[in-house]
Amino acid sequence: MSSIKRLLALITTMILVPVSACAGDPGGVPTKAEESPANCGVVVDSTAFTKYEAAKDLVRQNLARFAQGCGWVSFALITGRSEGTPCQKPSFGLTATEEDNPNHNPRVAEDFRQQRLASVVRFALELLARCEADRSRGSDVLGAFRVISRKLAGAPDRRAKGRIIVFSDMFNNVGLLDLRDGDYSTPDSRRAKVEQLRENNLLPALTGSSVRIYGFNLESEIKADRVPQLEQLWRDILGASGAGEITLS
Repeated sequence: MSSIKRLLALITTMILVPVSACAGDPGGVPTKAEESPANCGVVVDSTAFTKYEAAKDLVRQNLARFAQGCGWVSFALITGRSEGTPCQKPSFGLTATEEDNPNHNPRVAEDFRQQRLASVVRFALELLARCEADRSRGSDVLGAFRVISRKLAGAPDRRAKGRIIVFSDMFNNVGLLDLRDGDYSTPDSRRAKVEQLRENNLLPALTGSSVRIYGFNLESEIKADRVPQLEQLWRDILGASGAGEITLS
């Protein structure tokens, strides 16, 4: 009898797996395979940045790889009036819905995703060309961050992490962030600028989104001596806006 009881106890232990070990339980540690695809924002600079020969190459070389980790994508364009520009692209999901793939065919699902991935790159390259409907002057980089932050806040899957990729030299030159002038080489000067932007409600709400910027170093071709202080200023601005990991290249 005792051997039977021991056998029953062993079977019970094997069946009653701890809830925290189950995939999807918030108490467990999710694996990469269990993580939701990210909500992604693509920010493209259509101002003087487009004059750099490397601009299109940066998009072609980096955006497709970035988009592989996305489940939903939105776009924002840097112009002289980034908020309110008529030059827009629609947001969209990268995963086929029930309507797109009613029979749950894996090949249909993969074809759909590949088509959407190609659209991410195509839309970004189209935005990179100067929009004839927006002839505003200057470069409102910070405004584009506010646009993309609002779009990410309205993404369908609110549980997914946010990721932002930016193609720009980050040379904001309108409004209270005119980087043509000003010395931002000291922590106090940068702190004062960040506070000024905060007081005027100009900081975007990035809420933990990672930010990866391509093209920032192109500015060194023109103003090499200002690059280090402007890089630190942007890190301070984005950090104060709630960004997670920040990469500038």
